[in-house]
Amino acid sequence: MKAQISAQVFIYILAAVVAGLILIVGGKTIYSMINTMQQVNIDDFKSDLTDTVTIIANQPGSVKKYDFTLHDSFDEICFVDSRTNGLFSNNVKNNPRLYASINDSIVNDAEGNVFLLKNKIWQDKIEIPKLDVEKDFLCLENTGKITVWFKGTGKTALLYINENN
Repeated sequence: MKAQISAQVFIYILAAVVAGLILIVGGKTIYSMINTMQQVNIDDFKSDLTDTVTIIANQPGSVKKYDFTLHDSFDEICFVDSRTNGLFSNNVKNNPRLYASINDSIVNDAEGNVFLLKNKIWQDKIEIPKLDVEKDFLCLENTGKITVWFKGTGKTALLYINENN
């Protein structure tokens, strides 16, 4: 009788360990899938934005409305003028209206002119050649749907917001 009770205790312990392992492995798998899906969304956004800027830049006078959504892990997006000859303009560098994390990147002329932010700190950045930004830079809050406009100049695409949307 005592042997049956200790065998049952062993089975319960073993079942608890197996259930715990299943929960841990399942949780890690779900977390990994969510991260992969988020990265795919970011990569799609980068590709789509780059393609849009490239196309509009080469069409002087053309105007295009561009709607996009950001993953909710970002609360803001900032656009900065492209670098000229590998350097950012002095109008952008050390601008007190830019967040410190973006300014540090710009002062060092690091790659990236589109910044995805969380709590005012960039989490990801994208280099979009031929991107010109009205007033040198623009930061927009992630409210779900973000709308910007591009105007082709023949060399760059000027990004701006249309107040009369």
